[in-house]
Amino acid sequence: MLRLTLEIVPKGLEEAKRTIGVMEIANVTDDFDLADPFGNYKFNFTTEETRVDGKIDEWPRKLSVWKLVQACLQMVQGPMPLDHFDRTYNHGGIRKRKKLGLPRKAER
Repeated sequence: MLRLTLEIVPKGLEEAKRTIGVMEIANVTDDFDLADPFGNYKFNFTTEETRVDGKIDEWPRKLSVWKLVQACLQMVQGPMPLDHFDRTYNHGGIRKRKKLGLPRKAER
């Protein structure tokens, strides 16, 4: 079983940390065989407000464990468009300038 714990640590102070989410992923393949290239997994994702349970069948074991975690998270939240990340996070300064109606630095 995998257990991922998401904590918030205000200002890096360990004594102030609190858990805001936990995900557990368990292999529930009936006849567990390492030679089988696919596995079946159940997961639960718990936050302060909610709990979501799900299942992923026939997951390719050759993929990274992080891909499995990503697939579980996408089932919880739904897929995030790839352009959302680029637009919102990679170019945060540009987005803020556009929101405020300011020209880009190169345009000044």
